[in-house]
Amino acid sequence: MNYCPCGATPLSVLQKQDCSNGDSAPTCGRRCGKEKLICSTSGEQHICRSQCHNGPCPPCTKSRVVQCIECKDKVRVDCQDLKQTEEYICGRCFKPCNKVKNCGRHWCYKHKCQGSDSSHLCDKVCNRRLGCGNHDCDQPCHSGDCKMCPHTSIHKLDCGCSEEVVVPCAATLPTCNKPCARIHACDHEVTHMCHNKDACPPCTTLTDKMCTGGHKTITMPCYTKIMTCDSICGKILPCGQHQCQRKCHDGYCTKTSEKCKQLCQTLRNNCGHMCV
Repeated sequence: MNYCPCGATPLSVLQKQDCSNGDSAPTCGRRCGKEKLICSTSGEQHICRSQCHNGPCPPCTKSRVVQCIECKDKVRVDCQDLKQTEEYICGRCFKPCNKVKNCGRHWCYKHKCQGSDSSHLCDKVCNRRLGCGNHDCDQPCHSGDCKMCPHTSIHKLDCGCSEEVVVPCAATLPTCNKPCARIHACDHEVTHMCHNKDACPPCTTLTDKMCTGGHKTITMPCYTKIMTCDSICGKILPCGQHQCQRKCHDGYCTKTSEKCKQLCQTLRNNCGHMCV
């Protein structure tokens, strides 16, 4: 490129350099003057009246006379309101279709539209707010509810492993579906899921444990620390002569200051009778 965008001034005069580096070409400040506006016809040429500029010319600010294809009346219309391939229809002759499009929200405004109800497809974008409350529907305008928001985000789960998961827009974080990976007091298989609580739930695996009195083995959950049976305790009391007659229990058989209340069955040395 050796000239400014309008082609009137050499670049050597403006900056003494060309524009081969891809940057916008310097402008000369004169009127653009290009005649290739879309409103130009064989009988009426319109030129761009803007100052020398880069890129396409702005809409034409002039007007031209057009003929209505229905009543044949001639009307002067602003060029920016016309399209290059559009046949002009004046306001008196324009008869919009007014059929509801398939979306149920918009109407067809084509002149003398011959389309059936099923052919009136809406060409607009829905733009209704999605259920997430953060985004708008970008699907073609439609009837009924919009689909679920397609946007997602990555979050860390609020659990012990802090795994990263993909979560749909505005959805609540799912619960972790992995087994708890913390160190536990027993070596049984972990049956509870990963969590964010301070303590893990107790292990419920059934195990065989000796009752607290040492009488027999009882099947009980792993977390159970003390389990008694229905047998008599049988431990020797502090008196050294009698056995505890309570049912299997935890702790001492008697209190520290409590004396044995069972009858003494020791034989007397002098007579051989039982001590009572």
